[in-house]
Amino acid sequence: MSATVHETFMYNRLSETRHIGVLSKNVCKKPFIKSDKSSMAEKQARADALKVRAAFAKKEAKLKKRKAALGADLELLSEQKRAAVVNAEVSALESLRGSLKGSNSNVHVKNALDHEGEFANVHSY
Repeated sequence: MSATVHETFMYNRLSETRHIGVLSKNVCKKPFIKSDKSSMAEKQARADALKVRAAFAKKEAKLKKRKAALGADLELLSEQKRAAVVNAEVSALESLRGSLKGSNSNVHVKNALDHEGEFANVHSY
């Protein structure tokens, strides 16, 4: 009978050891699984955020290019305006001189204004 009690005791002890081992493995695994899922979710969220950021960067780059092109067009228009003003002044002076001689130089002013209209038509967005 003593062997039976001893065997029973050993069996129970072995069962407890196995049960504790299984519990400790389960306890250890659960945080790692949660941690892995949490880490994966964080990485996915970061990847999604980077995609959104890249999409906005692309839009910003497109608008910056458009802004640069518009800036260049404005500079060109400004120079053409200066030239037209100078041409108008020259034409006005020639007109004054011509009125004394009976000539009409208003054609130069009209030509300068026509060139500005052509620029506006070509570069309108």
